Amino acid sequence: MLALFALAAQNTKAQCLDAPFEQYPFAVFEPACNGSEDVIESDCYSGEYSLVAVVQDVSYTFSSSISTDFLTIGNEDGSVAYASGTGSVVWVAASSGTVRFYTHDNDGCEFSEEERSRIVTCGEPPVCNDPIVSVPYTMGFEDGESTACLSYQDVNGGSESGWAIMSDIPTDFGDYSMIYTYDSDFPGDDWFYTAGLNLTAGTSYDVNFKFRGGLGVGGYLENLEVKYGDAASASAMVSPTLATYEDIDTSFDSDFANGTGTFTPTTTGVYYIGFHSYSDADQGYIQIDDVSVSPSLATGDFNKNAFTHFPNPVKDVLHVSYDNNIENVAVYNLLGQIVLQKSINSSKGEVDMTPLSAGSYIVKLTSGTATKTVKVMKQ
Repeated sequence: MLALFALAAQNTKAQCLDAPFEQYPFAVFEPACNGSEDVIESDCYSGEYSLVAVVQDVSYTFSSSISTDFLTIGNEDGSVAYASGTGSVVWVAASSGTVRFYTHDNDGCEFSEEERSRIVTCGEPPVCNDPIVSVPYTMGFEDGESTACLSYQDVNGGSESGWAIMSDIPTDFGDYSMIYTYDSDFPGDDWFYTAGLNLTAGTSYDVNFKFRGGLGVGGYLENLEVKYGDAASASAMVSPTLATYEDIDTSFDSDFANGTGTFTPTTTGVYYIGFHSYSDADQGYIQIDDVSVSPSLATGDFNKNAFTHFPNPVKDVLHVSYDNNIENVAVYNLLGQIVLQKSINSSKGEVDMTPLSAGSYIVKLTSGTATKTVKVMKQ
């Protein structure tokens, strides 16, 4: 009888289903289940819970950025505890649905307003099949892309900050984007790198991407720089920077800005593009999407100010115009293969892209000795 009483007391102690700070965030979080850590939020309190969507028979690892936190996984209404533990909990969902993910300071269910990240991990990491690729290179961070070939470097050592592919932040370019999350105590010093790119000496390359900050209240400012180097390492990045954007103060409701940079490697080889947050501690977020690297968009004496193309994205017909005669238009897929060609021989023309599959394409126009290359998204 005494042993049964001791077991009952242990089970009672091993569940913390109270939440004086209630639910945060207010939406149900859906993990990507791609083998990487999904940060639900980085400014959570203990004595709070998050709702997490789970799938039957899938194994989930729930964790906190504070290793001494006591975690409890419960049913949707908080009446039953499924699993609990300190620092992290591994749990296999018996059925699909929604669970509560609680954090407390300890197994006595104490709570505080000290901020921590609630994290969930599931699924198998994707395999990087093509770590070295040719340009043009695009990365939208979507399922099916070689996101496993991206790499990350945490220089500052902050447990809360870093880059991660996330799906719960709205983006104009698909379901996923790359998000930098700040650290409350450490200044930002975090990198993510593209796959290795085969580049040719003496050729100029354009780096293009979309970016915005994510907070936009109270003067929370972020800094971002983009560099390139012959290794996925901060120490290998070449100066000067390709692009620098300081004091980014927007929100996830703001429009994306266009980031650009151009560089010319002096030797043929493999290079990496690095995106670096170097913000002060306790600031905001950075969101990046639609990254591309391609041979320089303008060559020869092409007057880019006199050239227009629309719509982009395009459903069927792409319209192009220039202040000189456009002889030819060629459309390339991301493997560098020509999938469509057309003679224009006019200052205005139309390119019917209806037969092409949805995705990104490189459109190259020729006018005399000048050429112009643009990236077009086919819906």
